[in-house]
Amino acid sequence: MRLCGVRRLGLTAVLAGLLASGQSLAGPEMMPAAQTAEPTPAHRMEPGDVLEINVIGTADLKQRVVVGLDGDLQLNLVGPLPAVGMTLQELRTRICTALSRKVLKQRTPDGQETMQTIEPDDVTVTIAEYRPIYISGDVSRPGEIPFRPGILVSQAITLAGGYDIMRFRLGNPFLDSADMKSDYDTLWMDLVREQARIARIEAELKGQPDLAGFEIRGTPLRPAAVQQIIRLETDQLKARNADYQKEREFFERAVAQSDNNLAVLTEQQKNEKEGADLDTSDYERIRDLFQRGAVPITRLTDARRSMLLSATRSLQTQNQIEQVKKDREDARRNLQRTSDKRQIDLTQDLQNSVSKIATTRNKLEAVGDKLVYTGLVKSQLVRGKGGEPDLKISRRTPAGRVRTRAQDDTELLPGDVLEVSLEAEVVPPAPPQATLSNEKAAPPASQPAGAAEQKDSARGPATVAVNEPGRPAVRPLPDRKPPAGERNPGAGANR
Repeated sequence: MRLCGVRRLGLTAVLAGLLASGQSLAGPEMMPAAQTAEPTPAHRMEPGDVLEINVIGTADLKQRVVVGLDGDLQLNLVGPLPAVGMTLQELRTRICTALSRKVLKQRTPDGQETMQTIEPDDVTVTIAEYRPIYISGDVSRPGEIPFRPGILVSQAITLAGGYDIMRFRLGNPFLDSADMKSDYDTLWMDLVREQARIARIEAELKGQPDLAGFEIRGTPLRPAAVQQIIRLETDQLKARNADYQKEREFFERAVAQSDNNLAVLTEQQKNEKEGADLDTSDYERIRDLFQRGAVPITRLTDARRSMLLSATRSLQTQNQIEQVKKDREDARRNLQRTSDKRQIDLTQDLQNSVSKIATTRNKLEAVGDKLVYTGLVKSQLVRGKGGEPDLKISRRTPAGRVRTRAQDDTELLPGDVLEVSLEAEVVPPAPPQATLSNEKAAPPASQPAGAAEQKDSARGPATVAVNEPGRPAVRPLPDRKPPAGERNPGAGANR
């Protein structure tokens, strides 16, 4: 075993002689790389490293031990041994020193026991498993990667499946784009329909016979579909106005009829009162004659019956007058209630439509953002090129964990955390809002009106704003022409 040390010293001497004479074991083409390459720092043990310890001639002492959280190794015949922060050579020296001169009992095949002394050269210590590397961010399979000595950042990314914008792509962007396009058009249709409904409600509240030239511009929908929605709302406005007018006319006729009936009954009551007064006078005259014996009892009875009949008829007429008055008040109340109920219902419908428009706009912005980013992913997949990757390494040092930038050829160490980030290339400009009637959005104070109109006309159909207050700004790239067959991801719902 000691001959190995002698041979090692001899080989070292030979190499020293070659270097001193200006010779090299490597070819001349490798010399510049050797001179410019930075030396890799020696690996120092950390919790999680797995060591394999062998003793030549003693299979029972072969073991794999893990550096524990306390930084110690649990060795047979020795017990706990500190290992954290030591290089492999330093740890090998410590283990050899701890195991040297240990005496082992060995049993031969014939049953005899022999004593064996462990020499330092009989002990070999190797690293069986290094702590893994962790990779996160825009790769296909983020997670844990086994460490291999000399592994580079580019090799680790390859083992993780390569670059992939995972934060933008949750599925197939081509299928997702079609679904989002359908949702985008549906939300725009809902928004236009609610805008037309609000215009119809406001026209009803103002008593207008039609929508008075109301129109909607700046939407990605077909103009024919928008005009159809406005035409249907106009027809509904006319139908509702006609129904409301008929209901008012019905109650107005009821009030007029009640007034006529009341006038007739009042005249009738007047005549019946005069007849009742005459019947009462006639009854009193006949009663005086009957008391003097000038008329028979039958005449007095007939006069009394006529008087009671006239009084009863007058009471019935008075009752009819009161009933007609009540009907007239009910008709007037129904007429007023019809107007009040229409006002309340229209106000409630207007409030619901305004709330629904706000909700639809929020959904439209969300779907628009998804559509924009999905379009970016589609564009990058078609071209096969994304933004420049931003690589950072988080590494544990004696002074603490440090984050540094890295390149593709940066060499990784056990326990490193590699963070990969790809940037989106471009986000389309904010779209113009849907314009109601003949109004136009006012241009910014620092921009002439003509420039604003020219910019709006260059945008084409509306999409959803992305670079707006409350949202992170996205870095635009220089202008470029899209490849043949590639659609603008921000074109929204072009038809």
